[in-house]
Amino acid sequence: MKPLLWILSIGALGGCLASAVMAFHGMIDDATYKAALLICSVLWFTISSVRMYLPSRK
Repeated sequence: MKPLLWILSIGALGGCLASAVMAFHGMIDDATYKAALLICSVLWFTISSVRMYLPSRK
């Protein structure tokens, strides 16, 4: 479960970076950039918090 959550959190961070690059190059407007950044940031914080508090396997 943790590896899947790790991949999803990296994907969310990648979405933050991709939306910033796309906004810089004029591919998306400011409203779309802000919405994408909000969604990706919330996903990253949520997934990372869940991953951090999951019990580890022994």
